[in-house]
Amino acid sequence: MTAIGRNFFIFSFSIFLILFIQAILQERYTYKYSKIPTRFKCEPQKNHYHHHEEKYITLTFKTIRGGAGLGNQLFEIFALLGMARTLGRVPFFNEQDPSVVNNLGLLLETVPKAVDEFKILAITNRSLATVYRNSPACCMFEMHPLLKCETYQYVIIDGFNFQSFKYFENLKIRDFFTPSPEQKLKIDRKIKESSNTTCIHYQRGDFLLDNLHEGTNGTYLKKSIEFLRENYSTGSIYIFGNDPKWVQDLMENNDYKSEKIHIMNTPMKNALEDLHFSHQFCESVIITAPSSTFGWFMGYLSKNQRNVYYRDIYDTMDLVKHQMISADFYPPIWKILKF
Repeated sequence: MTAIGRNFFIFSFSIFLILFIQAILQERYTYKYSKIPTRFKCEPQKNHYHHHEEKYITLTFKTIRGGAGLGNQLFEIFALLGMARTLGRVPFFNEQDPSVVNNLGLLLETVPKAVDEFKILAITNRSLATVYRNSPACCMFEMHPLLKCETYQYVIIDGFNFQSFKYFENLKIRDFFTPSPEQKLKIDRKIKESSNTTCIHYQRGDFLLDNLHEGTNGTYLKKSIEFLRENYSTGSIYIFGNDPKWVQDLMENNDYKSEKIHIMNTPMKNALEDLHFSHQFCESVIITAPSSTFGWFMGYLSKNQRNVYYRDIYDTMDLVKHQMISADFYPPIWKILKF
């Protein structure tokens, strides 16, 4: 065997070994939800538990387990909170699923009030639990009609993402995003004007590499700035996203140099500040990457829902459009912004 062949073999074997170990660890530390049967009809309550016992509901929390971005995790936690309120159940994190319980750090930093609504408990008796399996599509509302009459003490919803505002329409989720005094002071320091503040969210980075999403287009971003100038001419424009250098290069043209355009540079670990900023100051928001969940929350938390605009995903090559029900993902009061 040549040196090149030997090195290739060692490299391939190393990759295989790493993936094998990861698979073993994932198997070891993930609760076996598949061991709990799925029910297909509502059955008499007396067969399952006493009337006075609390009823619980949880998700398999695939985005939290996988360490997905903040927007994806927020959708999961608020979807479960909304379902729990609708069904009269208590939301919980499964104590026997450490791959979820040990990955709550991002949510604890962002929405501790929401996390406090959850219990952490173990499913001590699997005969008292049932699983409902949802579609793997990202962006659709799916509440099984049998959930309202389900009598099992523990209900587990096995699905992906839960990216629909319809899960938590019954919640005032803005109440969960109250900044601490220290955070509020930092946000206040960012603002250059006290009124007529407009905001643009863009997304590049991972969206350019995953062969699924379409990142923000430079032309669309420029036209978004022009739209805000024409319709909100008296205020400042704040631009949020994950590649400020790209925006700076785009703004080099003198037509876009202005003291009223501010390119925000918020580290990912402090992304919560952008959501607080939108909640307190953004009179209008344009979402330039139509499948961005973080951009979605910037819009949803902004001050005036009638002034939230988004790019039409069906005018892009974004593959998420094939698993999205637009009416479930975008609130009807928001507006498509076409150029």
